Amino acid sequence: MKVVITGSSGFIGSHLLHALKHLPAIKLCPFQPGVHSLFDPESLKPLLEKSRIVYHLAGANRAVPHELMGVNVIGTLNVLEAMRQVADADVKLVFLSSFQVYRPTPEPVMVDESFPLEPETLYGISKKMGEDLIGFYAFPSVIFRSSNTYGPGCRPYYHSVISTFCDQIVRDRPLTVNGTGEQLRDFIYIDDVISALIKTMEYTVKTVEVFNLCSGRLASLKEVTNTLQDISGKEIQITSKTILEDYRVLKGNNEKVKEMLNWSPEVDLREGLEQTYRWFERGNR
Repeated sequence: MKVVITGSSGFIGSHLLHALKHLPAIKLCPFQPGVHSLFDPESLKPLLEKSRIVYHLAGANRAVPHELMGVNVIGTLNVLEAMRQVADADVKLVFLSSFQVYRPTPEPVMVDESFPLEPETLYGISKKMGEDLIGFYAFPSVIFRSSNTYGPGCRPYYHSVISTFCDQIVRDRPLTVNGTGEQLRDFIYIDDVISALIKTMEYTVKTVEVFNLCSGRLASLKEVTNTLQDISGKEIQITSKTILEDYRVLKGNNEKVKEMLNWSPEVDLREGLEQTYRWFERGNR
């Protein structure tokens, strides 16, 4: 079974690539920069030819507007068009979207997959457009709307505030927290994301199905910094940056993915923070 991973050198993609290397009976085909390009459909055809599962994880997050739209929208369009031409008839697509496609709420209401899609960021808009393209091409597909993913290998000052905090603590630098630190977020550990991605290999899907991929638990930045201080054993200096605080909250409902994929998050926040901090502590940054 030919399995393709776009974004295989990125944070989530590299973890998935490592996990799939240990599985038998698959031909693993990672995206190779310099050989394949999201902006050149012809270069994608050899990669996607006769593929059975395509994990489309490539994407831009913190980038200038034209890069966000180019990678997340045009790149996704080119993957889908190449799949249409060369993939197996029973190919399955797995796409990583984001909680940012949802309409933010000022109160921590439970958000399921039917919640209104009204993104307020360009990143969220680009991910919603990617979802719309997948719906148009209508391959059997699984779309995961992921909350804030963190863990070893997560790039500081780019991917996650948790990675940034870990890097700053290891370097004995003060942490800068926007506002009071009372903002609530749903953080999900990388191993739980990977386990959900792998479970789609045996999941039969005939249309396009959407799942929230989240811990279902809200944590404040203050809880994160307090836990990291305890884990590190260091006295952490925290400076507050006075800004107009963003109290928009999305508390994800993950009951659908639990039921349909027999999946549950297994790594609690403290364990995930410790694993992430120890990775940075060992010099992996």
